[in-house]
Amino acid sequence: MLINSTLIFCLVPELKSRLSGGRIQTINQSEDGKELVLSVKNKDQLVHLLYSSDPVNCRIELWAQRDFEKAKERFSEARLFQRILKAEIRKVEQIDFDRVITITLVKRTELEREKELSLVFELTGRNTNVILCDKKEGTILDCLKRIGPTASRYRQIAPGLKYVPPPPPKKKAE
Repeated sequence: MLINSTLIFCLVPELKSRLSGGRIQTINQSEDGKELVLSVKNKDQLVHLLYSSDPVNCRIELWAQRDFEKAKERFSEARLFQRILKAEIRKVEQIDFDRVITITLVKRTELEREKELSLVFELTGRNTNVILCDKKEGTILDCLKRIGPTASRYRQIAPGLKYVPPPPPKKKAE
């Protein structure tokens, strides 16, 4: 299925209503490393957010508990993004009507301070990625796919670098 800005625009309100206020309980990753499932406890229900970084079939969708149970054997606990466990989801938004969804998280530190993080889902086909950023400083803390200077002249994605959004899609001439 082709993911476009309009589809994401329609999906974001449902993500907001189902995820906002919830806390991330577990993070699971598929054996091939292309899929992540964030399990979010919101009110009295457990909701699973599936993200696929497959270039041909990139997607983001909500799963009920029964859907996750059916696919559970394909996933194991992820070492990736462990710092967002128990973080609260504060905001879900689409960035500039593009194929990017940002989830704002708040995590309490050992000193009971709140730290704001951004989990950025880029659903941009070949370059699809999930990037965890420090919201205040704009630096990348972790990412699903690391992109070095040999892979992209426009932007690099790796921990410690400043996050640069993907280039907007090219408009067709009228």
